[in-house]
Amino acid sequence: MKGSGNMKVTYAGAAILALLATACGETRSVEYFRDHPDEAREVKMRCGANGMAGKDCGNAVTALNELQREEFERARETNRRNRENNVRPVLKN
Repeated sequence: MKGSGNMKVTYAGAAILALLATACGETRSVEYFRDHPDEAREVKMRCGANGMAGKDCGNAVTALNELQREEFERARETNRRNRENNVRPVLKN
């Protein structure tokens, strides 16, 4: 296939430029990602796919873990209150 060597160089160059552009951006805080969970999920997925481990990656994962823990605690508290009030839990199908 003619020109396939140039294509590899082009893809490699584009990947390097994308990586540099990401690395040069301002690092977003855990609080930022807590306020923007969709963006945190996107960053986490991108970091996992590219094998990246920068501060944005860590902050996104930390924020998602904190949000998940808070959601779990809210559900646990709701279940506790329901048990105290003798309310049967609703099972979702």
